[in-house]
Amino acid sequence: MNNLTINNSPSFTSRNSCIRDAHWVCHKINSELPHCSSSRFIPAYKELITDKMLFTNPNFDKNTPMPNSLQTLLDVITMLTKRPLSKAQLKSPYIRKNFDLLNYSKDLIEKMAQARILAEHKYGLKTVASITYQLDKFKIGNCYEDAKMAELILSLNGIRNACTAILHTSSKKYIDHIVCLFNKDGTPFNGKINNSTIVIDNWASKADYAHNMGTYYKNMFNNYFDISQDDKIMFERFDNFKLSSRKIKKLKKKYPQFMFPEENKFMHEAKNKTSPVYNKGLLNKLLNLKHKLITVQRRELR
Repeated sequence: MNNLTINNSPSFTSRNSCIRDAHWVCHKINSELPHCSSSRFIPAYKELITDKMLFTNPNFDKNTPMPNSLQTLLDVITMLTKRPLSKAQLKSPYIRKNFDLLNYSKDLIEKMAQARILAEHKYGLKTVASITYQLDKFKIGNCYEDAKMAELILSLNGIRNACTAILHTSSKKYIDHIVCLFNKDGTPFNGKINNSTIVIDNWASKADYAHNMGTYYKNMFNNYFDISQDDKIMFERFDNFKLSSRKIKKLKKKYPQFMFPEENKFMHEAKNKTSPVYNKGLLNKLLNLKHKLITVQRRELR
């Protein structure tokens, strides 16, 4: 184990305009609110706590089960680092370096938990303000913060049916991971993906149609999620901000950096289906009907 590094740069090679715009969302999150993630290092944590050179001492309990969440991982790391290294181990640069990395891992997980608590205490639970404050002030966030930021940016740019979803498998195994998704056909996500369901997962540096994401997770993140190749990845609706039109208007002024350069071209294939405001034909019909009703009322008053 040499270091803890993660590449979090999404690719912009997609030829599909909606997927390119989805990757732009990831880019805006990373460029405007750069942050690290405590959960992106889970494989490195696990490698450290099973290092036989590092823990050939009473600190290591061979019967300890492999942690399956950040909290249980923190408990194991705390237990392993409770006692100092022996004199013999201190002579080894390899052991000293990796023991320091393990302590750093513990600090990173604790910092993530503290950042959430402080942000939510200041601005409320799961609010736009608390999440942007956490990422800006503490420079740390995990998949939930990434998913909520993607949902916010989509909402500001006209996509009204975005939400977050938690992953699970067809064998009913829940995965400790949350993404942002929406149906570009304008329908609300009800737990069943269709050919228009797009997933934005900035934590995993990926945006694509939902039916492609299962293969991606199995190939690139199985050391995080431990998914059987026979299992199918599924998405269960988690939450959304429930932003009103008035609130979105205020947020656009507060966060202009999250606006697409040409808003009317953002997710162009999905825009007309997602927001009726952009259906000019329907809008004109409604205006004409309103005008006729006003005319009739005036005649009746005479």
